[in-house]
Amino acid sequence: MKKIFIILTLFLLVLLLSSCADLFSEKGDILDYVGTYSLDGASERTYHVSWGNETLTSDTNLFDKSFSLIISDDYKVKVVYSDGVEEEGKIKCFKEYCRFYNTPLKSSYEFYKRYDGSLYYSYESKHVTVEYDVTYIGIIFKKVKE
Repeated sequence: MKKIFIILTLFLLVLLLSSCADLFSEKGDILDYVGTYSLDGASERTYHVSWGNETLTSDTNLFDKSFSLIISDDYKVKVVYSDGVEEEGKIKCFKEYCRFYNTPLKSSYEFYKRYDGSLYYSYESKHVTVEYDVTYIGIIFKKVKE
C-alpha cells in the first residue's frame, strides 16, 4: 500500500510540474514584442497517411474574421478586427516565446519570434503507426512596419 501511495504521489508531482512549465521559464523582455502585427495566415490541415501516402482530408481557416494585434509595453494587447471592433487582452513574455490571454488565440499557443520580426505558432500531431491522421496548425502574424 505504501508503494502505491509513493508511486501515485510521484505521478501527480510530475503532472503538476509539467503543467506549470511556464513557472520555470525565464522571463522575456516585452520590448522584443512591442508593435503592431497583422494576421498573415491561420490554418489547420489534417492529412490521412497510409503507408507513406498523404491525402488531405481537412483544411480549415482557424478564425472567422481577420484581425491585428497591437502589443504595448505595459503587457496589454489590443485586438482589432477587420470590421473595426476592438478587444483588450494580455501578453506574457518568456525568454524564447510569448503567450496571449483573453484574445482569440488559445493561451496554450506558444508564439516564437522569427528573424523577420513576425510571430509564429506551429503544431504537428505525432504518430507511430503505418496508417494515421496527422494534424498541422500554423499561425503567422507579420510585424507591420511603422
